[in-house]
Amino acid sequence: MFERIILSVIRLRRFFLTGLILMVLAMGFFAAQIKVDNSIDVWFVKNDPTLLNYREFQKEFGNDEVVVVAFQDENTIFSGENLGLIEAVSDRLKNIAGVARVLSLNQGLHIRLNEDKTNVDPLNISFVPTSEAIAQLRERALSDPLLVRRLISTDGRTTLLLIYLRALNDIDARRDSILNEIKQALDHEFAKRQKMYRLAGVGVVYNALNQLTLRDAGIFLPISFLIVTVLLWFLLRHLGAVMIALAIVGSATIILMGFYALAGKSLNQVTTILPTLLLIIGIAESLHIFTEYFQASAHTSHPDKNKRIAQSIAAVALPCLFTTITTVIGFLSLTTAPVAILKDFGLFGALGFLIEFVLALTVSAIGFSFLNVPTGTHSDSCMLSSLVNTTERVTRHYRIAVLVVSSAVVLFSLIGLFRLRVDTDSIGLLRSDHSVRVDSEFIEKNFGYYTPLEFVVHASDRDGIKSIDVLQKIEAWQKRIEADPRVSNTFALTDALKHINQVLHESAPDEYKLPATSESLAAALTFSARTDPTGLKPYVNDDFTLARVTVSIKMTSAEGIRNITQDLLAQSQGLFSSNIEVKASGYLPLYVNLIDYLTRGQISSFALAFPLIFIFIGVFLRSAKLALLAIVPNLFPILLTLGVMGWLKIPLDIATVTIASIILGIVVDDTVHFLYGYKKAQSAYSPDEALSIVMQSTGRAMISTALILSSGFLVLALSSVKSIVYFGLLSSIALIAAVLGDLLIMAALLLTLRMKI
Repeated sequence: MFERIILSVIRLRRFFLTGLILMVLAMGFFAAQIKVDNSIDVWFVKNDPTLLNYREFQKEFGNDEVVVVAFQDENTIFSGENLGLIEAVSDRLKNIAGVARVLSLNQGLHIRLNEDKTNVDPLNISFVPTSEAIAQLRERALSDPLLVRRLISTDGRTTLLLIYLRALNDIDARRDSILNEIKQALDHEFAKRQKMYRLAGVGVVYNALNQLTLRDAGIFLPISFLIVTVLLWFLLRHLGAVMIALAIVGSATIILMGFYALAGKSLNQVTTILPTLLLIIGIAESLHIFTEYFQASAHTSHPDKNKRIAQSIAAVALPCLFTTITTVIGFLSLTTAPVAILKDFGLFGALGFLIEFVLALTVSAIGFSFLNVPTGTHSDSCMLSSLVNTTERVTRHYRIAVLVVSSAVVLFSLIGLFRLRVDTDSIGLLRSDHSVRVDSEFIEKNFGYYTPLEFVVHASDRDGIKSIDVLQKIEAWQKRIEADPRVSNTFALTDALKHINQVLHESAPDEYKLPATSESLAAALTFSARTDPTGLKPYVNDDFTLARVTVSIKMTSAEGIRNITQDLLAQSQGLFSSNIEVKASGYLPLYVNLIDYLTRGQISSFALAFPLIFIFIGVFLRSAKLALLAIVPNLFPILLTLGVMGWLKIPLDIATVTIASIILGIVVDDTVHFLYGYKKAQSAYSPDEALSIVMQSTGRAMISTALILSSGFLVLALSSVKSIVYFGLLSSIALIAAVLGDLLIMAALLLTLRMKI
């Protein structure tokens, strides 16, 4: 069947070649339109309960995404120049589309600088910044519990501007442009005064990851192409064959990314490695076709060149098809994960390798039909021959030692596996010297924690939050929370009401407290509605059934946030009556849920891929014994890789979580080729002789492909995102371990069992 198809492709080669070129050009146009999006939303499938809860929170209270600007003066923030800078910056930021509101020290103190001494309303006091006035202002600010550790540090040297973004439906698409406008405004105002600012926040981290992802995508492919080209030339020593191989993977990559763009997908920290994966794995698959064709050309005198091409490609088409299927299974298993990105990665990865298989057969046939074929291949180099011979000698003479050592390595890996943790840390993905990470650490050190963890107090009855008792309970809970060293401060409706109560009592310091009676509470609410109708909107909903409590915590990993959330919720136990419910809300619970989703995704995908792959091996080889035997060398690299992660404390995160399923789909390819060659040789030779034959033929191709694959994955170590670096390094380790698993462990088992199939 394959031979007839290949002959048809060769006869119609100009038609196929023209069609391929047109398709590559068309898909290249769409692929060029792909954007980058590393926001939290891209991880969740539509109608995910946690995501819906977040949308409800935004509907009631607006967007909880905050961009934090920190400004420090070594002496004091309280000077006319600094206050003027804060005022100018705040005014510019408020006018940016996409910015909902800006909280600053000036706003908190209700001041604006006014050289004309023109008075305005009492909540927007204008004044001339004399030394005496500023000294009074400093004293007032540092004694105001509403400002200290929220907008001003306790030493008066560092202040924050909190920029709240609007709850836009297309915030993910517009975030980068909004942040760029914010940075331009900050650069303009701070540069005029030769001052320096720090920028932080969840959105700022995403923006940095987006830029790095886009940069990495532009680096990985060119370097990978260069490395693969050099290695192909070293292995093939034929320029035409190298160009055919690059044409296969290049076309497949462009076509896949075109489909990716047409599906409306954006690149992210995970899917950005898809083109590199297609490149290095596709080259490895093409090598099997090239090796077979070169050997056929060297040893076959068939006069019909096209017939010779078709026969040689058809000879490896079936094992290549099955190795493609096993790789596809490994990727498709990721679609069972409850995480949108992993579903996309698995689906488009599988599609890419199917495209690559088709192109490997057709483009090879077309390319070879145009070229003069070499009479041999330089894959029989001294170095390669030496490696194969050494491996075979070790296996034959020390097979028991090989099995003992490999068993010890497996035991070591299993212990490491139990030390493995699942976690993800967005800011931790950045290198320690990245400006965003440096700024975040500066703010936390010099000011305090700024990342908002949101809670909602839900009353079952309308106006239930207006109860004095409920407000007192919220205040008591806040005090418990603020005693936690992982918390800098809290803010809620209670704080706003205490401030209003103080204003109503002529700003007496001892009146910063909750209204004591229902009448005084009603008066405070009336005053707020009259002076600022939307003033309480960020803290309580219209019917007073939901109250928001914002807790400023350290920016940490998902597991760290989970622990903090659980502990703070535990602090509310026993405080509220049965008609009051307290739950975590806002953005961070989405982030925390990634731990569960990643764990479940890893388990479900691997549990599906593992049996399916080995069932397919059994069907393909028509041998249950060989299928069972194949399990051992293929579990070895996976256990070793996960064990190394456990010992080195590398977590399964948004990139490395895919390793087990992907590596299984990749490394099993060589196992299929090895066992296929072994069974084929057994039809004419003894088990020992068959093993020697397959070691000298397929073993060479396996070492060659391992060299290309591991080198290609090592390119990912150039990434600026830590998880991608780990993915590249760990994948290289797994591939080397896979070759050792096949050529040492599986070969030793075959020799020990003397298996006759």
